[in-house]
Amino acid sequence: MPNRSFRTAAEQRASASRAASDHLTGDAAIVSAALERLGEAVVVLVGGEPNRVLAASAAARRLGLVDAGGISQASLRQAAEEVRDAGDPILLTLEVPPQPGQAARHLEVTVTGLPLQGVLIEAIDRSSLQRVDATRRDFVANVSHELKTPIGGVLLLAEAIEEAADDPGAVRHFGERLRTEASRLTDMVNQLIDLSRLQAEEPLRDAEPLLMEEVIDEALGRCQMAATRKKTTLLTTGDAGGFVWGEEPRLIDAIANLVLNAIAYSDRESRVQISARRVRDDDGRWIEVAVSDRGIGIAEADLDRIFERFYRVDYGRSRAHGGTGLGLSIVRHIAESHGGSIRVTSVLGEGSTFTLRLPEYTGVPEQHDQPAEG
Repeated sequence: MPNRSFRTAAEQRASASRAASDHLTGDAAIVSAALERLGEAVVVLVGGEPNRVLAASAAARRLGLVDAGGISQASLRQAAEEVRDAGDPILLTLEVPPQPGQAARHLEVTVTGLPLQGVLIEAIDRSSLQRVDATRRDFVANVSHELKTPIGGVLLLAEAIEEAADDPGAVRHFGERLRTEASRLTDMVNQLIDLSRLQAEEPLRDAEPLLMEEVIDEALGRCQMAATRKKTTLLTTGDAGGFVWGEEPRLIDAIANLVLNAIAYSDRESRVQISARRVRDDDGRWIEVAVSDRGIGIAEADLDRIFERFYRVDYGRSRAHGGTGLGLSIVRHIAESHGGSIRVTSVLGEGSTFTLRLPEYTGVPEQHDQPAEG
C-alpha cells in the first residue's frame, strides 16, 4: 500500500492560515493599486479585525491616518467599531496633530461598512479651506476696524468745523485735518480694490515685454512729488537694462509702493536709493530692483510678517506716516503673479532695503540682451 502522510490539526490550521494570508496579501495589492489610481485618502480595514489595515492610499498615510500599528487615531478606531456594530455610516471631523514639516490637518472623515464586517474610511483634507475662511474673517475684521477709524475722524472733524464756524483759523485747521483723513480713507479703499482685483484676476492677462529701465523711470515719476515735499533725494544706480514679461501698470505700482514707503519712513532731506541689477543663478536669469532708505528700520521679529495684509510694525508710528498696512501686501501679490519674489533686510534705526526680484525676459531682440552679472 502506498505510504500516506497525515497532517495534524495544528498543521492543517497553520496551512489554512497561510493560504488565507496569501490570498489576503494578493487582495491587498489589488486594492492598494486601485486606491493609488483614485488618489484619494482612503483606508480599507479587514473585517472582524479591529485595527488591521488591508490597504491604504499614499494620501491617507501622508495625512497621518495610518502608521505601522494600523489606524493611528483613536477616534477613527472607535468609529470603525461603531460602524461594525451598528452598520450606520459615521461622519466626523478630525484634527491630525502636526507632523515634522507639516502643520496640523483638519479632515472631514466618512466611515462606512463593507461586506464581511470590513470598514472603509475616506478622508478629505479641509485644512486649506479652513485657512481661507480664517483669513477671510480676519480680513473683514481688519477692514472694518481700519475703515472705522478714518470715518470716525471725518465725522468728528465735520462737527468741529460746524462748532468753529465763526473762527476762520480753526476752520482752516480742522479742514486740513479733514482732508488728511479723507485722503487716508481714499488710499485705503483704492488699495483694497487693487488687492481684490489682484486676487481675482488671471495673472498676467495683459502681459508684454517691458524694458525695466522705463518701468523704474515711470515709478519714480509718480513718487517725485512726495520726494519733493520731504526734500528727499531719489538716487538711481546699477544696470536697469533688460526686459521682463509683465503688466506695466502693476510693476509700476509695485516699485512706486516701495519708493513711497521709503520716503514716508525716512527723515526729511534724506536719500532713497533705487538700484537695479541683472543676475544669473541656478534658477535662471533675474532682474532685481532694490529700494534702500536710511529710515526708522524694522525689528527682526517683524520681518517675517511685514508682507501680511494690514500688518504694521508700530500702529501709532505707521498712522503718523499715513500707512494702511496694505502696500507691501500688494507688492508681494504683484511679485508672485509675475513669477518673482520680494524680500527685505533691515536694521532698526538704520534703514531698510526691499528687493523686488523678477524673471528676466530673454525673448527680445538680440541688441537689447546684455550679459548678465553672475
